[in-house]
Amino acid sequence: MKKKLTALALCVALLAVLVLDAVPSRAATIYFTAANDTLLELSDSTMPFWSGSLLYVPASVFSSGGLGVDVSYNSAKRTLILRQGQFRLICNMSSVMTVDSNGNVHDFTAVERHGTVFLPINATCRLFGFSCVTRTVTGGNLVRIRNSSASLSDDAFLVAAAPMIASRYAEYKAAHDQSSTEPDNSETEKTRHLYLALTVSSAAALGSWLEVFSGTSHRATFFLTEDFLQDSAANRADLVRRALAEGHTLGLVSDAANRFTALEELQAGNRALAELTCSKTRLAQVRSQSKKEVTAAGYCAVEFDRSISGAADLSTDEIYQALSRLSSGSSLDLGDSISAVSLRALLTRAAARGFTARGLRETT
Repeated sequence: MKKKLTALALCVALLAVLVLDAVPSRAATIYFTAANDTLLELSDSTMPFWSGSLLYVPASVFSSGGLGVDVSYNSAKRTLILRQGQFRLICNMSSVMTVDSNGNVHDFTAVERHGTVFLPINATCRLFGFSCVTRTVTGGNLVRIRNSSASLSDDAFLVAAAPMIASRYAEYKAAHDQSSTEPDNSETEKTRHLYLALTVSSAAALGSWLEVFSGTSHRATFFLTEDFLQDSAANRADLVRRALAEGHTLGLVSDAANRFTALEELQAGNRALAELTCSKTRLAQVRSQSKKEVTAAGYCAVEFDRSISGAADLSTDEIYQALSRLSSGSSLDLGDSISAVSLRALLTRAAARGFTARGLRETT
């Protein structure tokens, strides 16, 4: 098996053309990319990134590992063309239009970042008949694209590639640690952590909140409800994976419906979460009478220092009052109704008071 490593590009907004020529810096979360049975090269210039609910990867991935796609890019015309047999996909970044050789117009475009052209992985795989999966691995996440030429199943590939992934991650980390400067201890001492929680009932809400956190140093814990886990929204899985990729943590909510005990509901939630992300969580919001049961089963039943759930729009005074009673290490429940505007205002006010928002952590 050829052993190369690359990183995956995560989602960019629909019909957005971004040209980012700044020197790339180390990604907060590392993504490895594989094409069939080949682990591709890992570098910051090709590191995948999220925007909206789309996951973008370098276009060159589709010409790797025997996937059989010819990829060409005309930088003067800013046009990317992918060919496989008689089928062609043409992405004109200047006109923000993507068409194929069958005359179909598609609602995405290519994106240029750090001189590398990226494509949305799900849409591109669907057009060329490829499958793709995301798995958690040493140091980050692995995204694998494959067709019928792949010799290994996804599980078998994960086992076979594990030593190389670990080795490449160690090399990548060592190279960046050597070039990085020491943190400013005076700034570190000023940082006060505030643990934020939001309850997710719909994909729309999660998507709007992720956009607020994007580009900030703040993170949170998203507690997923049964309604959300049963949501039919097409981008639901992408949003959950994006939340993990951007450093947020996940939890589960149990209302302990009559047909389920709290423990049964959390177990069902973790099975659904495993299907979405290949991971599980021990963080849980449950009714008080169920805490003893779920704690005995190994879950972390969460209690908050303060809650301002139930309100969509918060006034400046309400935000001030909520934050004024909190100290470093306090936890704040924002519920499932807060609007993106109010969340942004709260984060801005929290930063002004020296707080950095963080997600809750599982305790032993």
